[in-house]
Amino acid sequence: MRGTDRHMDQRGSGAGRRVRPVGRVFPAGRVFPPGRAAFAVVLCTVLVAPGCAESKNGSGADADSTGNSKRSEGTTTTSSVPTDTSSSPAYAEPGPHAVGVTKLAMADGRSVVVYYPADQAATADKPRATYLQTDGIPADVLAGLPQPPEGTDLTVELPAFQDVPADPDGPFPLVLFSHGSGGWNGVYGLPLSGLASWGYVVASIDFAEYGLLASFGGGSGVDRSALGVVALGAADLLIAESAKPTAVLSGSVDESRIAGLGHSAGAGTMFQLLDDPRISAVIGWAPVPPSAPSTTGTPTMIIAGASDIAITPDEAKQAYDLLQAPKRLVVINDLGHNAFGDSCLAIRSGTDLILLAKDLGLPIPDRLLDLGRNGCGSEDLDTELGWTVIQHLTVAQLRSAFGTDSDPVGLGAGITTAFDGVEMTYEFEEK
Repeated sequence: MRGTDRHMDQRGSGAGRRVRPVGRVFPAGRVFPPGRAAFAVVLCTVLVAPGCAESKNGSGADADSTGNSKRSEGTTTTSSVPTDTSSSPAYAEPGPHAVGVTKLAMADGRSVVVYYPADQAATADKPRATYLQTDGIPADVLAGLPQPPEGTDLTVELPAFQDVPADPDGPFPLVLFSHGSGGWNGVYGLPLSGLASWGYVVASIDFAEYGLLASFGGGSGVDRSALGVVALGAADLLIAESAKPTAVLSGSVDESRIAGLGHSAGAGTMFQLLDDPRISAVIGWAPVPPSAPSTTGTPTMIIAGASDIAITPDEAKQAYDLLQAPKRLVVINDLGHNAFGDSCLAIRSGTDLILLAKDLGLPIPDRLLDLGRNGCGSEDLDTELGWTVIQHLTVAQLRSAFGTDSDPVGLGAGITTAFDGVEMTYEFEEK
C-alpha cells in the first residue's frame, strides 16, 4: 500500500507480547530483561552497536560530535536533473518472487546469509524462516547470560522460506551486502528479503573485523582493501554454489551482473569494489565515505537520512562528492541511522531494551542512548514506510545499472513527491 503509514498490531503485554506489523513484512519480537551486567552487554551489542557508524578515520566514533540531526527543508531537487522523468515508485511493494534464505560458509569460516528468489511451488505449506535476536552473540558470551523468563520469544519472522530451491527462472543478478560496524549479517533480513523478491540473490556477508564479534574484542582490525577482497570471495562462493546441480542455489546466480550494497561502515567496504570490472553498481545506505576519491564511473547511489546522527546529511554529501558520475544522492526526511535494518521494529513495539536499561539505572551515556534509538522514535518516519522508499530506490538503481529497465523507472525528479507523507531531497549527476 504505497505511501501509507502502517500500524503495529500489539497483542497482550509483558514478556509474552508478540508484535507484528500489518502489511508487507511479518517480524515478531519480544524481549527480556536479564541481569544488569549481562543486560548491558546484550543492549550495547544487539541494539546499539548494529546502528553505530565507523568514522572516516576508522575510530568508530561519530563524526558529528554535537549530536544534532540535520533535516532537509521541503522537497527539492538540486544539481543536474535526471533525464528520466518517471516518478512511479514501481518497486516499493514486494516483488513477484517468493523468497528463500540459506546460509553458506566461506573458506575462512565466516558465514554468508543468502536471500534469493525461490521456487514458488516449493514454498507451499512451509513455515516462514525465523532467526533469534541473540543469534549474532558469540556462543560463549550467550552461555553466560541469564535465561529469559519462560514464554519469552526473541524470534524474528522473515517473509522468506528456509533452504527451499531457487526459482528455476534464474539466473539472477548478485548483490553483495555488508552490515554496519558492530552489526552482524542476519539483522537485515526483512529489507534484504524485500530486495530478493524483486529478483536478486542477496549475499549478506559477516565481517567480524568490524562486526558484532569485534564488540566482544574478537575483531582483527579493519583493512578496507582486504575486506573488498573478502566480498569478491563471497561472490566466487555464490557462483560456485549456483553451478552445483543439486544445490539449493543451483542456477540462481548471473555472474555477469554483480553489485555491492552496504549499510554505514559496510558501505565503506563496498566502495572498495568500485574499480573492480566485475561490479556494475555500488549503493550505500547511510554510508561511511570512500577511503579515497573514486577513479571510475561505476554507477553509485547514496540513500541517507536527514535525521541521522551517525552519518549526517553533510557527511553523506561528502561521500557523494568523492564519487564519479553517474551518481545519485537521496536524503529522506525523518529517517535515522537504524532505519535500514530490522532493529527499529522491536523498539517501536514497546519492547525497548535501551529505555528499560536507562530506567534500571545502567550507565548508558545519553549519546549512546540517542544513537541506539536513532530512527526508531515516534517522531521518525514509520519503519515500514521507510523501507518501501529505500527498497524502491535501491531496486530502481539496480535495474538501471544492470540494464533490466531500458529506461530508468522511478528515478526521475518526480520521485521526491511520489510517497505520501515522505519528503526527500534528490541530487544527481550524469556521466
